[in-house]
This record gives sequence, C-alpha cells and structure tokens, in this order.
Amino acid sequence: MSSLPKPEVILTHESDLDGLVAGVLLQRLAKKLFGEDIRLEAFHYHTWRQREPREAAAWVTDMSFEARLDKSNWVIVDHHATEVTPRNARLIYDLQKSAWLLACDLCREHGMGSS
Repeated sequence: MSSLPKPEVILTHESDLDGLVAGVLLQRLAKKLFGEDIRLEAFHYHTWRQREPREAAAWVTDMSFEARLDKSNWVIVDHHATEVTPRNARLIYDLQKSAWLLACDLCREHGMGSS
C-alpha cells in the first residue's frame, strides 16, 4: 500500500510545461496506485491564488507551497522557494530539481519508469 493519500484531484499550472508534465505523471501514478482516473485541473497563477482549496485530499505540483495548502491528505510536489514548513501536508521538495523530475522520482519509487 502506498504512503500517498488517494487524491480527489491533481492540480497544476496551466501554462508551464514543467507543471503540466508533472501533473500528467502524477495522474498516471494515481491510476497505478488507486486504479482510478483522477482528474487533472490546471490553473493560471492568478486564478489559483483565488481558488479555495476545498478538497479533502489533493496532489499539487509546480504551484509553490503555501500555508493554505498545509492540509492533511494533501501532497505538494514542488521546486519553488518557500518559507512555509509543512505541519500536515506532505511536501516533496527540492530546489535543484524541476517539478516533472520530482514527479518522475516519485513514479520510480512506486515501480514506474523507463530507461
């Protein structure tokens, strides 16, 4: 069983290839782990900032970790600088990697990948 919570949705940036590829990889990982197609939603940054995070469980990639996302059963896969320390969310974070590479690493950890 995975240590990742089953997301209601995967959220990413709409006009950034890094985030979009990471979102698709996470969507494939969720399909493998939970046997379901999880919807992928992409947002422009302005719209994202105004969106209320209502889901009980979500995966977010390439949108910067911020306090409003620090929720139980939320996974944030990101590489942007942040000063927020997670207390509830799981933050998969590395300033030296892109969002898609962090998502690739996560996929490989769960037996998905190719040379």
